[in-house]
Amino acid sequence: MTRKNEKLNERPFFERIEMRPARPITGRVETPEGEPAAGVVVLAYSRTDKGGQLEYGSFARAETDAQGRFRLPITTPGQAAYWVLPKNYAPELYVVPVGKRGDIGTTTLKKGVSVAGRVLDVQGKPIAGVFVEIVRQRGSGPDLQAQNLEFISNVIRRIAETDSDGRFTFDPLPPGEYRVAPSESDYDATGRNVGLIGRCPRSSPPRS
Repeated sequence: MTRKNEKLNERPFFERIEMRPARPITGRVETPEGEPAAGVVVLAYSRTDKGGQLEYGSFARAETDAQGRFRLPITTPGQAAYWVLPKNYAPELYVVPVGKRGDIGTTTLKKGVSVAGRVLDVQGKPIAGVFVEIVRQRGSGPDLQAQNLEFISNVIRRIAETDSDGRFTFDPLPPGEYRVAPSESDYDATGRNVGLIGRCPRSSPPRS
């Protein structure tokens, strides 16, 4: 990219770095039983609405404390969303309301659904130590297009490794339609280690 800038008689794109102001959002994550959920990864993405098409935005990551609370810096002014990424419950995406900063309230984890399977070779023998990924193709969640947030992805991905019998089980997932396939990596969005097309049952909409 730097050589391209030189050919165009331009300065390198990284020569000038502009820091964006930020204000925090805070919140609390609890289990379905109402207990604080400690050690849950919360990942936020925010982007200023004054930066134009080339604005990359920024990520911020936190883990909930013993009381289930978290704090994340969010680009201000700007648009933002955050992912709650627990290991033993279903991950979920939430949109930060326009202009909202400070306390965003309590998020209750959902138990999700379990998906398991087995990897066999062409002779029908189990294969151990294979990484398998599951990626949601479509499912429930905020309407990002309606909120002009198409630049934010709502992809849900989990990774599992087969045992000595070729069996694998993914950590809980939200309802939706998924693709399952071998993976070259053991990395998932939570930073923890964890083929066919299946459909998980859709949950009923929450009651108001």
